[in-house]
Amino acid sequence: MASSYHALGMLAQARGDYDSAESRYHQSLEINERLGNQAGMASSYGQLGTLHAERGDDPQAIAYELQSLAIRLSIGSPNATGNLGRLTKLRARLGGDSFLTVVNGLLDEGSAQNLIDLLDRAESPDG
Repeated sequence: MASSYHALGMLAQARGDYDSAESRYHQSLEINERLGNQAGMASSYGQLGTLHAERGDDPQAIAYELQSLAIRLSIGSPNATGNLGRLTKLRARLGGDSFLTVVNGLLDEGSAQNLIDLLDRAESPDG
């Protein structure tokens, strides 16, 4: 059911029906949380991040991407690179200082610096 709600959310998002998409992603997230499905939770959080970025709600997009990234890093998912890519795009869109202000409101200082280091490494040609 969680996968079906997620897929319905993606279809709604592709149609531009962001309210319906968000509702479906949250339904998927709730089921994945009850099941303890970390990968599914990370996927839902990541898609909510993408949705909010499309809406232009960058601070909320960053918050969801960070939740997804934290889960993916904790389970060793290779999909964490997708989160880093989306966070890099959000940082470029917002500008470094504004991005850092949002991140500092969401993470402790050490975690914020670790994130910035990860993003810098992901952007470098030697990545």
